[in-house]
Amino acid sequence: MFIPVPKNSRYAEGYNGQWQPDSAFLGISDRLLSMRRDPAKSHKIGSDSGTLLWVGERFCLRIDAPRILNSHYPDNESSVEIYTNGDPLQYVELETLGPLKRMKIGDRISARNTYTLYRRTQLAPQDEARAILGQPGI
Repeated sequence: MFIPVPKNSRYAEGYNGQWQPDSAFLGISDRLLSMRRDPAKSHKIGSDSGTLLWVGERFCLRIDAPRILNSHYPDNESSVEIYTNGDPLQYVELETLGPLKRMKIGDRISARNTYTLYRRTQLAPQDEARAILGQPGI
């Protein structure tokens, strides 16, 4: 999984370590954060990005949920999060969060996530992520 780190990220490390992952499963290079599933235990990180990317063996999924400026977000201002589960249940969650709003009875709120599916074309996951994230968000 990948998250592009915003140029002016509020996080010094480029992410918010909610359930601090082992560094063997988390990396950052040139503002591209990568995370792999740890089979031994669960982890969760957050970011102030508006994009998540999953790179699979044959397909990739990009999720765009643009962050709303001047808004407050849950989980230490995270607008996107990655959760990974340890064995035996092998799964990950790519989560988008909306801004916090005080609501009254009858109020409505909505959000838009855009999911874009790609065929994988690059051998290395990082190369695939850079190719996909180099395209404009939808």
